[in-house]
Amino acid sequence: MVPTRAWAVLDVENKGPTLSAGAFSMRITNIGAIGNPFEDVGRSFDPSFEYPRGSGNQGLKSADLWVGARREDGTYRVSGGPLLEWRPTLSADDHVRTAYGGLPGTQRFFDDDGDGKFDEERLNGRDDDGDGEIDEDLGVPSSQMLGAEYADDQPEALAYSFPNGEAHQAMGLDVYQEAYAWSQPGYDRIAGLHFVVHNHGTQTLRDVRIGLLVDLDSRAYGDAGGHVNDIISFRPWSIPYNDGLALTNDWYLTLSPPAYYSKQCSGLLSGIAPVVQDANPRSGLPAFGVIPLAHTLDPLAQMYETNQIDNRVLPFLSAPSHSHFDYKVFALDLPPGQGGLPLVDADRYRAMVGTYPGAPDYTTPHDYAVLVSCGPFPRMEPGRSYTFDLALVCGQNADSVVTSMGLAAILHHGSWLDLYPDTTATLLNRTSQSVSGVTGHETLITLPKSAGTTQIEQGCFSQYPTQPYPASPSEVTLTLDAAHPRWVDADCDICTGFDGKETHAYWTDPASVPPPPTYRALAADHGIAVEWDNLPEVAIAGGASGGGVTRFSGYNVYRLSDWRRKGLLPGPEKFQQIAAFALDTLQSQTPISAITDTTIDYLKVLYGQKLYPAGHYRFIDREVDNGFDYIYVVTTVSERSIKVSPALTLTQRFESPIVSSLDSLVTPHDTARAKAGLVTVVPNPYRGGVVWDRPPVAGDTFGRHIDFIGLPKARATIRIYTLAGDLVQSLDHDGAQGDGEARWNLISRNGQDVVSGVYLFTIDSSMGHQVGRFVVIR
Repeated sequence: MVPTRAWAVLDVENKGPTLSAGAFSMRITNIGAIGNPFEDVGRSFDPSFEYPRGSGNQGLKSADLWVGARREDGTYRVSGGPLLEWRPTLSADDHVRTAYGGLPGTQRFFDDDGDGKFDEERLNGRDDDGDGEIDEDLGVPSSQMLGAEYADDQPEALAYSFPNGEAHQAMGLDVYQEAYAWSQPGYDRIAGLHFVVHNHGTQTLRDVRIGLLVDLDSRAYGDAGGHVNDIISFRPWSIPYNDGLALTNDWYLTLSPPAYYSKQCSGLLSGIAPVVQDANPRSGLPAFGVIPLAHTLDPLAQMYETNQIDNRVLPFLSAPSHSHFDYKVFALDLPPGQGGLPLVDADRYRAMVGTYPGAPDYTTPHDYAVLVSCGPFPRMEPGRSYTFDLALVCGQNADSVVTSMGLAAILHHGSWLDLYPDTTATLLNRTSQSVSGVTGHETLITLPKSAGTTQIEQGCFSQYPTQPYPASPSEVTLTLDAAHPRWVDADCDICTGFDGKETHAYWTDPASVPPPPTYRALAADHGIAVEWDNLPEVAIAGGASGGGVTRFSGYNVYRLSDWRRKGLLPGPEKFQQIAAFALDTLQSQTPISAITDTTIDYLKVLYGQKLYPAGHYRFIDREVDNGFDYIYVVTTVSERSIKVSPALTLTQRFESPIVSSLDSLVTPHDTARAKAGLVTVVPNPYRGGVVWDRPPVAGDTFGRHIDFIGLPKARATIRIYTLAGDLVQSLDHDGAQGDGEARWNLISRNGQDVVSGVYLFTIDSSMGHQVGRFVVIR
């Protein structure tokens, strides 16, 4: 079972689920919004799209899913225009959930639970396949994946009073959403998004369009007006790909001697996509962009377009034949109809079509938003689903964003896999064989029952440049009807389905980065114990991580003690590596055996390996001080060997990402003393702005503190005074159970930050009285 983390029912509150395995932090919700749409109203202060991670730079307010359609009554509706039209149910399971690639239960196209199927679960906290297990057979294509579900017909949305005064009219839609992040350098500036929109209602929806309204920004930390000083440009991007060599034995080239026809399946992925950057070229702020990648296609539409099937299929087409996307740019600081965002459903639908007026130009600084939409999907009957894939990307400037767009396209392009039984080896490349992954046969298709029966060419002959071998008509034609599913070359391309590879696996992990262990940090007196399990070793040894080509190397332990920050947490560069443990200690690591607790029994056998709980490995950090705040991260290191030549083998190392949260903060704690008079203050003097000072930020405004340590083992009262004798604050502390430390957040009893100066304190308990002093330097 995959370890997942659950959050509140409406995942929009502070310190919520965040995509953070890459070089950025991105808030993920379950209300149809990517990012943090409620920062400006104080509901949540999580980073919306922060790059670099920990910098405070923001590239997004939110990206909102829109689905528009014509209902059976003829009206056009859009779900998702105003926020909160999409909502989760009130079920305790309906949360945003997190999974990490490489852990047991996350391997793609693998039967993790032994039921003969693969990837049949969604990351939703439910038992989707009815086997009594939850999220146990996922397909995670990235270092980190977050999943959520929501719908447009929840009672709370129908009863909600939206600001535009228009009542929400549900269309009976639900959405499954996945968000991906990769930790491999180069790919770590990409947030992949995958939406599955499903009609669970009773109406057939027509002219369906799916879009994402992306409110891109480029603003610095603390710059409340930075979002209105942006410009937008559309930049071309491209990147080469190579899927291999396709071959058929039914067609030949007129060479001497004749050669079978083959095709090199390579080319260039390319497009144009919007990039937002600060209007001031000297600001040094990063740039951000959005790139649409794919949506559902109808193979019948492809076959009609390539003249493989006649027009009797036209009434049954449900999606376009090729991916196409429309853009509309709005300036959110302009009125509706004059470049601003539409307010009602009819106008929102016009915006998705492209007929609603957008921003007059993109070079004048504004608060820009881009609506990226796809469709139309002619009809969406009850039970039908459509997908929409895209990516949000970031970089130091517009050029680096363009580079990230190309890498996002390669990640999504993925690879072709052989997942279904093939024909015999001698017939593998014959166009006459209606089997999977042969000479372009990438689609298993049936005709709608009311479309009758038709004859089609078995290999889409128009794509070949020469004449076929002699063959009887039965060898080159195929009967297509509703009763007999057939593998066909719907897109008329031999490269999409060859060598038995019929399944296009979108979204791939370019580096097979290992998963992190499950770990915890336990505070003690002048020390912190970091404990973790051996799950990554089990996953790598069992082939669930690394694709069978990597091997486990060791673990690294990191500590955050530099709290200079602009967001909730400093960036990963502020985490200091304090220990390294490995099987091979040639690079001066400590042997893993030195931290192994052999007294702890294993939990179970997984992939033929003993799985031990957290505590199997235990490292104690003594380089800490009582009263100071720390965060720890344990990462996994793996490696693989690459043979460059017979005489040269290179070793490539991978490490799981440094991902943490404020909730994992620990503070070494002082034990109570057997007598009075031993209390000291740490730090003393208190200095603002130094590495251990936890400055106030949105979402963590009371992080600063001093600590009174060495308190007596009794009930005590701490009183703090100015030198003039004015009482500043009074704290009650119970040390009877051994707690010898009390924290003060430098806030006076009047609710004000104390100023710089010298302060006196007294400690009164049944064990005695003590007077001392400390200094605050702001």
